[in-house]
Amino acid sequence: MSDLAFILDPNQFAEYEITDKLELRRLGNMMKGEAETKEHFKYLSKHGIRSIVSQYINDPKKIEECVTQIPEDSLTGFHLKDILDKTKKYNELR
Repeated sequence: MSDLAFILDPNQFAEYEITDKLELRRLGNMMKGEAETKEHFKYLSKHGIRSIVSQYINDPKKIEECVTQIPEDSLTGFHLKDILDKTKKYNELR
């Protein structure tokens, strides 16, 4: 991904219909090689799922329910955070 910085100027993202500010920031950070951003692009293990879900949900039972329902290596950290950011109620997650 860091090689993309040599191929594509960040000002060209709109040409490829990448206009969402959050996506632009993520791609820019990835192109800069930020370690935390790289980590969030990786697919999640059960531990990673638990870690992120616990930032949004306080009930340990509900956290474990989410962890068991989300298959390992099916979502990236960014995918899961986006879902949890857009979902306001626990019941909507199911």
